[in-house]
Amino acid sequence: MTEIKRDNKGKARYSLLPQPLVDAEAAVYTAGARKYQPWGWLKYPLDEEETLDSAFRHIKAYRAGESFDPETGAHHLTSARWNLGVLFMYEYAGLETPGDRAVFRTSAHFAANQIKAEATAALYLARREAQLAEAEDARIDEEEAQLAEAEDARIAEEEAEDARIDEEEAERQEGFEETTSVSVPTPDLPRRWRGADRHFPSRTPSAYSWDPRED
Repeated sequence: MTEIKRDNKGKARYSLLPQPLVDAEAAVYTAGARKYQPWGWLKYPLDEEETLDSAFRHIKAYRAGESFDPETGAHHLTSARWNLGVLFMYEYAGLETPGDRAVFRTSAHFAANQIKAEATAALYLARREAQLAEAEDARIDEEEAQLAEAEDARIAEEEAEDARIDEEEAERQEGFEETTSVSVPTPDLPRRWRGADRHFPSRTPSAYSWDPRED
């Protein structure tokens, strides 16, 4: 079977992400979704300065010797990562200028920014779903290709086995024909059995005549 090789040169290696770190940060997102709503931070963006202040407070608490937030139970460093990650996603999603984030909660811009944020969130979710669908299609295509390759290999093995059996059968048949084709010498018959060599194949009594004068 041909080995399938991937071209991963220059691609991100997600396997290098420490799983405990991923689990801890996922717990923060899960707690926020349970308390508010999933993706609420993207649908209703937080103020940039307040988000940075929250991140620095968690870092300050950690530097003071406190590992876990007594209010949420989450690790302070994980919570700081969450706040910084939210700001990163705001920039990635299109809320690129500080003004877009700073004035979001003001009454004059609330409605317009809310619509923009919801549209941005919908766009991001649609893009994410498309990426997941594309990855799933690629996985299915790869599995089908592997199954087809395995089936081709199985058929090739069966054909090779059939050819081997046919070859052995032909060799046995050839040996049998050589054995049965060995000539057996005809014994010398008395002269009185006239015509024996000429009529012997018929195996009939009339094929032979006896002449007593030859005795």
